[in-house]
Amino acid sequence: MINLKRHFSLFNRLFNINECEWSRVVMVWLLKFLYRFGFVIGWTLITAMFVARFGISLLPYLFVANAIFIMLGSMTYVSLLRKFKRSSLIISTIFLAGVLLLAVIFLPPSQNFLLLLFLLLAESLFLVQLNLLFEDLIESLFSSLES
Repeated sequence: MINLKRHFSLFNRLFNINECEWSRVVMVWLLKFLYRFGFVIGWTLITAMFVARFGISLLPYLFVANAIFIMLGSMTYVSLLRKFKRSSLIISTIFLAGVLLLAVIFLPPSQNFLLLLFLLLAESLFLVQLNLLFEDLIESLFSSLES
């Protein structure tokens, strides 16, 4: 037990984290890991499906469409953040992205364009903005001295 406490103390000094902060730090690391893991898999899936359907020569159009949707989502979320609480906005963002992703399941296989559009909208409009909401949530979890 004493040996374990020494190792834990070493981690505390190494990462400059107090013992009472570990629960919040682990929660934030887990949240960021799950978000990043899902985002990388999702974006890879969208890119692969786009290249398989439309070819690699049209890939710049996907990136431009993604950038436009991200800008539209950012402008929308700036106004929404002024009107709604952050927690309700996070929940509604996850719900709307989930609805779009579930709608993809029920699309007929011949609707590749709608499938890509729904995936791109879920990624660009909701999931990228969710990352910004997570950053705001993480910032509120820690004081200036703790960060």
